[in-house]
Formats: sequence, C-alpha cells, structure tokens
Amino acid sequence: MKTRLYYLEITPYVRRVQNYLKSNGIAYKEQYLPGKPLTKEQLHEILRYTTKGVEEILATRSKAYRELETQGFDFEGLTISGLIELFRQHPTVLKSPILVGKHTTIVGYNEEEMSVLKPRMRKQKAFKSLLQQGLVS
Repeated sequence: MKTRLYYLEITPYVRRVQNYLKSNGIAYKEQYLPGKPLTKEQLHEILRYTTKGVEEILATRSKAYRELETQGFDFEGLTISGLIELFRQHPTVLKSPILVGKHTTIVGYNEEEMSVLKPRMRKQKAFKSLLQQGLVS
C-alpha cells in the first residue's frame, strides 16, 4: 500500500511531513482535501488504522467544529456517509495532516510514528549506524 498524505492547506506541519517523507525515501501521494474530498473507501482506510476512530481525526478545537457543536450537531451519531458529507461541507473539522500507510494512520507530525513508513533498507542502515556508534547493543 502506498503512503497517502491528506491535508487541508500547506502549513509548517504539512511541510515537515513532506520533507520527512522525501528525505527518508518514502513514496507517497498527496491529496488536497478541499480540492478533492475523501471518498468512502479512503475514509474507511483512515479509520481502519486509527486507535480512537473518528475522535482521532476530528479537529475538535476548530471554529467549524465548535460552531456545529453549539448548533447541536450530533457528531457521535454519524454514519460513514454522514462523515463524508460533513467533511465535504466543513473540511476544517478534519485534522491535518493525516498520513496513511503500512497499516497505520498518523495524525499531525510525529517522527517516531512516521518511522514505520520507512523502507526496510533505510531502517536496516539506520540500525547498523546506531550499532557502529555504540548507541545500541
């Protein structure tokens, strides 16, 4: 499975993720969500690899989320189709960036979590380097 990067706008976090992926030889595809919203399959894939489900990808501190919440919007009762429609109408209720690859979903910038996306050869070279430096035994 190829790594996918979903984002709402180019922010410093998105740039850091892009730089990390490029510098570690991780092949990926980008998807700008306001221009091309998530499909049902993509949302399923994102949610399949989260640990907290929808809660993990919702931007609960966003203005759009708070406004919908004050209007009594029922986030917990949403179906997948309802979530797709919500993200189409209010893309900023989705956290950004979201990375999906190698059976994992990573929200935001986290080098430790992103290291699982590195190609095996890169991981082996990094480990050998640590061994040579005496940092691991």
